Amino acid sequence: PYAALPAADGSVVVTGMLYGAADFGGVPVTPLGSDARDGFVFKLDAARQVSWARRFGGASNVDFGFGLAADGAGGVYLGGEFRGTADFGPHTRTASDSGTGFVARLDAAGQFTWVAQGGYGNVAGVA
Repeated sequence: PYAALPAADGSVVVTGMLYGAADFGGVPVTPLGSDARDGFVFKLDAARQVSWARRFGGASNVDFGFGLAADGAGGVYLGGEFRGTADFGPHTRTASDSGTGFVARLDAAGQFTWVAQGGYGNVAGVA
């Protein structure tokens, strides 16, 4: 994991990069390609049970989440970097160069609601 965001209710959202399949408390997350290093984001409730888990990225790239911030409505903003073409739930983006920074919003249920991409590099300090 690269970042964790604790909330007042005792829940925690975590983001980072995975290489190969992972199981977050019974919620499986699998990269798109056999050699992909995709990003992940998941939420633990106050009892440390997984509420939701998502992967994002492309089939043969290095993609990761690097920063988190609360949105005030139960969702989170996620910052990081992706390369090539990557999917964020229903949203697909293509990097403008070898590594493109992004900010995405996930709602309280962990669904990607939007993704904005920037220039070269990652978005480390979302808050």
